[in-house]
Amino acid sequence: MVRALGAHPEQASLPMVSSLAGWAASALDFGVYFDLCLASIDAQSSEAKEVGQAAIRWLQHRFLETKAARGRPTELQVSTLSELFYIGVERARFLRWLDTDCQRPLAIGGIGPSRLICATRELYEAWFTLGDVAPQLHEEIAIISPEVLLVRSDEEASTRFDGVSSFCLWGCMALNTDTHFNSWDYFCSLVNGSAHSLLFAFSRQQPLVLNPIDQRSNSPLREDQRPIDTVFHAAFASAREVWALKRALTHSGRLPGDDMDPRRTGLLERLRTSAGVFWRCDEQLARVAELSLLGEKILQESRDHVLSSAAVVRPLAVFDQRATDLMKC
Repeated sequence: MVRALGAHPEQASLPMVSSLAGWAASALDFGVYFDLCLASIDAQSSEAKEVGQAAIRWLQHRFLETKAARGRPTELQVSTLSELFYIGVERARFLRWLDTDCQRPLAIGGIGPSRLICATRELYEAWFTLGDVAPQLHEEIAIISPEVLLVRSDEEASTRFDGVSSFCLWGCMALNTDTHFNSWDYFCSLVNGSAHSLLFAFSRQQPLVLNPIDQRSNSPLREDQRPIDTVFHAAFASAREVWALKRALTHSGRLPGDDMDPRRTGLLERLRTSAGVFWRCDEQLARVAELSLLGEKILQESRDHVLSSAAVVRPLAVFDQRATDLMKC
């Protein structure tokens, strides 16, 4: 690695850490690993070499900081892409590994203080609601996706997005404040974003789908064709939304919006929408996906979760028909 970066040994040396007890990697730690991989793979590129050398310098400081030994958080860590939270090399790392499609850039950027305050308030209302209705999922997200970047997307962006995660920044999700208008929007995005990170963890040793990596398919959620595994991710994430929203619908305590919507019809519509997305993804996967054993197991468990919501609410036609077909099998 040092040779690939073109660095002298003394420049690449890292300080000794006396103990790693209780230490937990952050999203930026995962990102710096991929920075070094990029520099090693693309050793002839001056840009990649600069990224790698900056990564080594960052690591030298990282291991000297007291925060390097912090344990896994139990609550969300909320920030935005600004100098108030991150130095330039860190902001660049987030952007490098979150906005990876050069053909359809997301044009992610930070938000100002007033928007950050309002969005953080709504996000934490969603977070506490999740703790009330689904405490196990709440604890899981605190472990898997504790870092939330509140961002915006420039008007010039070619792709509109609600949230984005990256296995290169495991543990972090970026949520677009331009598309979130209340705490229930954040509630669904917390569930959705953490689901992607959970799949990244599940598939470390085995892929979810066995289709060729360059194969593309129509996606129920996108206008352009997408890799098959992104359709699988969308199916899993929407199934998790259904599960969480079902817990909210059947929760006996008060929830945000109950005064305006005592019958929780808004939550009902969200559940129906998420269920419809799942079945459209499931149908597409049945047509084109070659699932691994892991993928088959996860998808079947997702079907079971979505089917169980029929006991709470009469589903939409697409949900009803797909559920009927499956129960005949």
